[in-house]
Amino acid sequence: MSNEHFGFGSHGNGFNGGGNATYSFTLTSGAITAVAVTETHGSRSSTHSVDIGPTTSYTVGTDGKITETSVVGNAVETTVYVAGSTAGQYTIQSETHTYIAQGTATTRLDVEPYDRAKFTISTGGAVTAVDRVLPDGSTKSVTIGSSTTYTQLAAGYVLEVQTHGSHSNYEVYHDGNGDGVYTEIAHGSGSTVDLVGLQTQVSSINGAL
Repeated sequence: MSNEHFGFGSHGNGFNGGGNATYSFTLTSGAITAVAVTETHGSRSSTHSVDIGPTTSYTVGTDGKITETSVVGNAVETTVYVAGSTAGQYTIQSETHTYIAQGTATTRLDVEPYDRAKFTISTGGAVTAVDRVLPDGSTKSVTIGSSTTYTQLAAGYVLEVQTHGSHSNYEVYHDGNGDGVYTEIAHGSGSTVDLVGLQTQVSSINGAL
């Protein structure tokens, strides 16, 4: 439904993670529900709330460190925040990127965090209705045109194929954590997907999807 690309989690909005940036987190019932970043340049500073992407999660360690994990494309970015010199403010201690290898798969993992959908699937496996999930979590019904088909490839995997003349494009959506929301995990030309190869690539990040 969309092939837009987005950056990583809370510090992917133009902040370089340098020494002039500090972060604050809102903790609600043990979960981080909001993030803000303050940038300081000389005597001037500005604070902005930042987006928590759909494939971004946080954990708070017993040592007080906060770990952010974000999945975009075929990469997992892990950022560790530590308490700064000002109470309630954190700085970045480390950032690591782990890339998920395509291996011998002919379909490459390419997670699009904001291209999400909900599918109504019959007991026979037919996709009978589609709702697009908007960035705020609300949904919008999708009218399925004659040039678009949806197929359940396996439990938790739906293939969308759009055909225009002799040319086709596909997108694969996956619900890895069972919450009913499917995230685009691959796209390309044609209509053939290496599902087994894709499942192998996605196996380590199912919880984020």
